[in-house]
Amino acid sequence: MNRLNDLFFTSLIALLAISGCRQISDGSNDLALIYPNLEVGKTITVSSPAAREIYKPSDTVLIKWITSAPKVDIFLYRKTVLKIRIRQNLENVGEIIWQIPSNIPHSNHYIIKLVNSSNEEGFGYSGMFGIQGD
Repeated sequence: MNRLNDLFFTSLIALLAISGCRQISDGSNDLALIYPNLEVGKTITVSSPAAREIYKPSDTVLIKWITSAPKVDIFLYRKTVLKIRIRQNLENVGEIIWQIPSNIPHSNHYIIKLVNSSNEEGFGYSGMFGIQGD
């Protein structure tokens, strides 16, 4: 039985090593499973960009959300690292169009974080999306 357990765990570790970090979220938006140190927000629902969407540098992106907060801050993260402060203290209109910078590094690990401007405990995340070249 020990040999079978050893074979199972060796196979599991090999499978995880092969799959690496190239996987994009499965659409569940449970980023805490992918990045355990990432806080989980519940007060802002971000519906766009959706998980698994792929954009190119210079594309325009619809960022869409639902919250009762009067003003929001919008940030772009790559994994858990803040890359761009998209907008701060923005009147809550529920959506904006954002142009991706032309010089942004390619990755499949981008997420948008929206934060209640007057209460940082109120926040939410988009699905994980990618920005890739041609």
